[in-house]
Formats: sequence, C-alpha cells, structure tokens
Amino acid sequence: MRLATLALAAALPAFGCAEYIENRADDLADIARLNIGGGYGASVDASITRYVRFSAGGYEKTVKAGFVGRQGGIWKERRQGLAFVGGYTETSREPIRGNALLPPPDTTDRLQPWYADEERGVTEIAVSLLIFGGFELGVDPGQMLDFIVGLAGIDIYEDDFDAPVAPPGPESRYYRHRPAATRPRAKTKH
Repeated sequence: MRLATLALAAALPAFGCAEYIENRADDLADIARLNIGGGYGASVDASITRYVRFSAGGYEKTVKAGFVGRQGGIWKERRQGLAFVGGYTETSREPIRGNALLPPPDTTDRLQPWYADEERGVTEIAVSLLIFGGFELGVDPGQMLDFIVGLAGIDIYEDDFDAPVAPPGPESRYYRHRPAATRPRAKTKH
C-alpha cells in the first residue's frame, strides 16, 4: 500500500495536480448514466454494449434531467427506434440548462444502424423506460476500467484532455447569424 501511495504521489506533479484531479473526476462521471424525464410517447430501450440492443418505441420533446456521462443538466430529448440486435435507432438532445458538453442536435435527424449509435458507449450496459414519464440508468465497465487505470496515469479511452466545445455551425438551427463588420463609407463630394 505504501508503494502505491508513493507512486501516486510521484505521479501527481508530472500530470499537474489540478489537471490530474479534473481528469479523474471526468473519468468517474463517464461511468454512469442516470436521468428521469417526462413527455409524450413510450419507449423501451436496453443495451448490453453498443452491439447488443433492444429498442422499441419513440418519444418527442420529452424533458429529462440528470446525467449521461459528463453531460449533466436539463434537456429536451427525442428518441426513435426499433432494434433487436439489428435495426435502427436515433436519439437527439436539445440543451435547456447545463449540458456544456452536449453537442447541438443532429441536423440530418436520421435513424442510424444500432451498432453505429454513438449514444451508447461501446461497453455500456443501460436500460431506459418511458411511458409519459420514466427513467434511464446505465453503467459502463470500460469507463470504470479507464477510471481505475487512470489513477496510475494510463488513459485507455484517450479522453483526458480539454476538448473545446465548438459553437454550432451555420447548418444548425441554434446558429446565430452575425452580420459581417463593415467599415463606414467615406463621404464623397459631388
């Protein structure tokens, strides 16, 4: 135990103490999915990794509060899907409060094959039930391993960096068009 404490104490200055602690907190947040919500529609969704998934139903404009990994706050969510191992699912979110890491909604708004759904982690186990109101919870063993080995400075998922959140682009409905700055014209004498 003393050897592990000594190794950890030696590693902290190498990573920068504040950055190290922030990265461990982020890795810890990546482990869980926990939120509640209410709205119109009905959906059942369960997955054991991204590749084995059962999903049926859909809902629109459902307000949810909680956490999906590092994304925490209140948001509107839309989900559609019909998958039993194979099939298609789609989830999009629109932030209301919080969710600094939440990307803007996908403007293409398309269903995608169940195995390509980035909504679920590659090793995540999750269940979601919504019938006018409901919950979603999950745990990601791969992210748990990333947190544990991250204590020794090893980053399996290579997510220990500050990724800037890009503002929405012109294709997004949340993009604010700002007129280009123009110089005042010089007065001409006639």
